[in-house]
Amino acid sequence: MWGGVAVAALRLAKKIGLSRGLTALLAGWLVVSMDLLLDVAAIRLNGGFWIWEGRPITLAINHHMFMSVIWVNFLGYLFETPMIVYLNQRFWQRQSRPRSKPLIAVATLAIGLAGVAFVGIASAASLKLNQLTDEWFAPLAFLALWGFIFVISLRQVVTKKTHLTFKGSKDWTIFIFWAVIYGYCLVALEFLGIFKAVPAYRIFAYFLCLLTLALSLASQRTTLTVER
Repeated sequence: MWGGVAVAALRLAKKIGLSRGLTALLAGWLVVSMDLLLDVAAIRLNGGFWIWEGRPITLAINHHMFMSVIWVNFLGYLFETPMIVYLNQRFWQRQSRPRSKPLIAVATLAIGLAGVAFVGIASAASLKLNQLTDEWFAPLAFLALWGFIFVISLRQVVTKKTHLTFKGSKDWTIFIFWAVIYGYCLVALEFLGIFKAVPAYRIFAYFLCLLTLALSLASQRTTLTVER
């Protein structure tokens, strides 16, 4: 599932026109933003698809948990997805010549192992820093990085460095993909009564949903140049 989400996120992130590194970060931002809804629902549906041991199921948002989801979970995905996306971009864009199947297989395995190793080291460091700071490190690091990526991406669009239009051809496959995932999250959170209990969370959730769907329908406007 996360492989498919990462690919779909990269398709959206490329539309903004950022550098390769920032594009990878934006792809991670899109994945984690959706996960801010998915995880909250997942730990409550059918007795919990998974649980965080020792964490009570509440709607509290503090430096220990985001509605019973630990912050290191979100921070870890914000490490993992950009790293894997970035390494894949480097591999596929380094040379234009076709790759052999054995090379692709080896590179895919290496990228996966590198991603796992990086996330393992980063998560271990985050957990250690959490212990030293009474779990303040993970939420502060996550919110700082999440906010930075959003501001940089928004600035790229607002300053006209990226010209987006809704008049071009639509990527309906990606639109349906994101619509289904967000639809699942929104229906689940409504069914669980979380939106009713926390109205501000409903506004935040629909903002993320509409922003993602709008980006999936947008395309970069082609700029014509005239040469003398």
